[in-house]
Amino acid sequence: MVNQETKNGVEKKEYHFNTLPENIRQIGEPPENNRIYIEDYVITYIHQIFQKKQDQAIVVLLGKKGEDAAQGMRFIYGAVEIELNVLEGNKDFTAKTWDKIHELIYRNFAGAQVFGWGSGISMWNSQAEDMVHSIQQKHFSQEGKILFLEDLNEKEEKIFCWHNGKLAELPGYVIYYEKNPLMQEYMLLGQPKKSHEETYDDKVTATVRSVVKKNMELKNPKRAAACGVGALLLILTILGANLLVQSTKKIESLEKTIATLSNAAVTVTEKPETKTTEEPPLFPDKGKKKANKATKAPVLESPKVTKAPKRTESPATKTPKTTKSPPVTKQPKVTATPKSDKSSSSKTEPASAKAASYVVRSGDTLSQIVWRQYHTLDCIKMVKKANNIKDGDKIKEGQLLILPAYKK
Repeated sequence: MVNQETKNGVEKKEYHFNTLPENIRQIGEPPENNRIYIEDYVITYIHQIFQKKQDQAIVVLLGKKGEDAAQGMRFIYGAVEIELNVLEGNKDFTAKTWDKIHELIYRNFAGAQVFGWGSGISMWNSQAEDMVHSIQQKHFSQEGKILFLEDLNEKEEKIFCWHNGKLAELPGYVIYYEKNPLMQEYMLLGQPKKSHEETYDDKVTATVRSVVKKNMELKNPKRAAACGVGALLLILTILGANLLVQSTKKIESLEKTIATLSNAAVTVTEKPETKTTEEPPLFPDKGKKKANKATKAPVLESPKVTKAPKRTESPATKTPKTTKSPPVTKQPKVTATPKSDKSSSSKTEPASAKAASYVVRSGDTLSQIVWRQYHTLDCIKMVKKANNIKDGDKIKEGQLLILPAYKK
């Protein structure tokens, strides 16, 4: 897929995609036709930029369309970073920004086409969503342009395509693994020659050498031995402190991961709204997770006690006055089950464990509906089967979907 040519003493590399790659990994459920293939180094680079600069930078996605056996597919093999405040939107994205983008493409990815862009958002809200839509509509509004969006807080990734004047979420894409010298060379640009570990080792080595030199100059053997022990203890202390810091960071990272997983386990079942004019948010239900209220136990009413009928005396034989019929004992009232307090420890069953229904709204896709209900796309086949849907892209507004119960 990589052709190298030498013109005027300069080595030139160009990419051609005539066949489908063999070493791949699918994310979600990509369609059979018009698939998007993203090279592994590009994914790694995108994550590095978003983690480091968050919403203060974007990446421009570069690639080519497939030919012959790969006809109809799009291959993204490059990405360049542009410093830009996403929350400022088009205010920062100017003509000078495009000049810089084209210069980077010419220097590092000659012949590549602009397929779209990517952004990482640290705190997703309505302002961030409006700015992302604004940038897409003004600078990447050609049909089929891609948006790779990452919610850094929720650690979620989604890929969208500009279609008919709005962003439509794609059900998945493909990561492929092949040699990518252009992206590797671009990632190495501007890297420091020495790492932090090397600087740390140099300081420790210099300290050890100065201590040893002083010990060599001492005439008293006992004093030299004491200084040597002190130097050894100093080195061990420095190394121990370094290990302690690294362990603390790992523990904090593990606690954050556990907290994230615990919050994700609590799902909220909400009645779908019937509004059709508003577009669904790119990341629905962000920051709106609440604990389900404890269900109230029904109050049992005590059965009515029927009084025994009065016995009529026969005219022939009268019952003596001294004998009275025993009094009818009233049945005790059934005490109502106390209402469960909101702070009760019992929790309702998650939405994914109950069957539900959903009315399709304007702009909905099957993958969005399945993600909101189950928080996983593994259930999309189950929903298709339950509603006899062959093509997930052909659901209609107002259509009633059955969402079967699903337990992990």
